[in-house]
Amino acid sequence: MNPANHRLLLEAHQFLMFGNIDAAIERLRQVLADDPNHADAHALMGGALLAKSRVHACLHEVQLALQNEPDHAGARLIEVRALLLKRSFKIAHSKLDELEEIDPSNAEIHRTRADLFSVQGQIDRAEQALIESLKLDPEDLDAQVDLAEIALQRGDRPKAQHLAEQVIREQASHRGALVLMGFCCLQVGQIDEARAMSRSVLMQNAEDPDALRLLVSIKARENWFLGFWWHLNSWVTRSGEKRTMLILVLAYALFRIVDGALAINDHSSARASVQWVWIALCVYSWMAPAIFIGMLKKELGGIKLSDDF
Repeated sequence: MNPANHRLLLEAHQFLMFGNIDAAIERLRQVLADDPNHADAHALMGGALLAKSRVHACLHEVQLALQNEPDHAGARLIEVRALLLKRSFKIAHSKLDELEEIDPSNAEIHRTRADLFSVQGQIDRAEQALIESLKLDPEDLDAQVDLAEIALQRGDRPKAQHLAEQVIREQASHRGALVLMGFCCLQVGQIDEARAMSRSVLMQNAEDPDALRLLVSIKARENWFLGFWWHLNSWVTRSGEKRTMLILVLAYALFRIVDGALAINDHSSARASVQWVWIALCVYSWMAPAIFIGMLKKELGGIKLSDDF
C-alpha cells in the first residue's frame, strides 16, 4: 500500500473514533482518488456515511468494497448495520448467518446480532448474543457496556452501574460506559454527576448521540415544564412518521368532536375552556422546542472539545 494512503487511512480511522466524520470522509476521498479500488477505504467510507445516517450512500460504498474483496468482514458488518437502520431485520439476520459461516470466531458478528435483537425488543436473545460475543473476546469493553445497558433496561441499576464501573476502570474515557454511568446517576437523582459524565463524553465527541440524549434527559429532569414536551414528543415520534401523523390527526379530530358536542349542548363556558386549552397546547408545542434547544445550545457552548475532535 502507498505509505501516504496508509497514513490517511489511519487518520480517517482515528477521526471516526472521535466522531469527526467530515474529516474522516475527506481523508478517505483522498485515498480513493489515488486508488479507486481500495476495499478498506470504501468500507470505512461506508461506516462514515452510516454515521451521518446516509444509508443508501453507505450501502453503495459497501458494494464497491465487496466488489473488490467479497469476503471483507468489515464491509459486511457495516452493511448489516445499515440494514438495521432501514429496519430490514430479516435480511440483516440472513447476512449475519452468512458472515458467521465465513468467520465463526468473529465476536463482532454476535455483537451486531445483539444490536439487531435489541432494536427488535428481544432483550433475552440480545443478552445471549452478547454472552457469546464475550466468550470469543472477553476483553471487548463495548460488549460489556451493552450488557450493562440491558441490565438498566430491566431495572437492575446496581448491576448496570457495577458493570459500567468495571469498564471505566479499564478505560477511563470509554464513552459508552460514561454515558451509562450518567443514566445510572440520573435515576437516583444525582444530576451534577450525570451532567459531568455527559460533558466528559461531549468533550471527546460533541456529536455523540448517547451523550446528547443524556444531556437532554438531564434538562428534562431539571425543568418539568419543558421536560413534559420532550417526553411527549419522544413518545409520539417513537411510533414512526405515519403513526405520528395519525396521532396528530386523531388529537385534532378529538378536539373538534368535543368542541362540537359542547356547542350542541350549549355548554359555552366549558367549550371556551376546551378551546383555550387547545390554543395553549398549540402555543406550548410551538415555543417549547425552541426554548429547550436554546437551553441545550447554552450548555454545549460551555464544553471545551478535545483537540482530537
